[in-house]
Amino acid sequence: MPRLMSQGIVKNFVLACVCALECGMDATNIQRRINLWKPSKWRGEIIATPARTYFADCYNANFIAFTNSLAQFDRSFPHGNRLFVIGALIRCEVGNGVIGDNATLFKSLPLRENDGVIVLGEPENFSMDTIGCNWKVFPSASQAMETVTNFHGVVYLKGHRTYGLESLIC
Repeated sequence: MPRLMSQGIVKNFVLACVCALECGMDATNIQRRINLWKPSKWRGEIIATPARTYFADCYNANFIAFTNSLAQFDRSFPHGNRLFVIGALIRCEVGNGVIGDNATLFKSLPLRENDGVIVLGEPENFSMDTIGCNWKVFPSASQAMETVTNFHGVVYLKGHRTYGLESLIC
């Protein structure tokens, strides 16, 4: 199997392979197709620039996608300076439980002592009581740009497409 970005993708690969076998595709053809696979742009993509490395997972945002992505990021970058840029879950995508979902998400961040956190979004989608004391909150990615460009290390980008997190890659 290729280097996969999350356990969710691993499960999807297994399901696709079983379906293909059940539909009569031979294992050699399945393997050939797996070898051709690569993630979509900004979907668990690792982008290295001279100043920092980005783990860009900017394609969707729901709690399961965040959980899988955070686990993969933590496995891929267990050491060094890390900055989490989290686009808060939004009501139109996850429903009326968004404040509780964001609280659970924020508590699940695999933070180490020196990690930084930026939360993007409007406080109507999360409670400020769930924000860590050293975390920064910005309504948009453009307002977080200076903080990101002053950071040296690995930057985790995850959030709904409306945040335009890829604009922080420089």
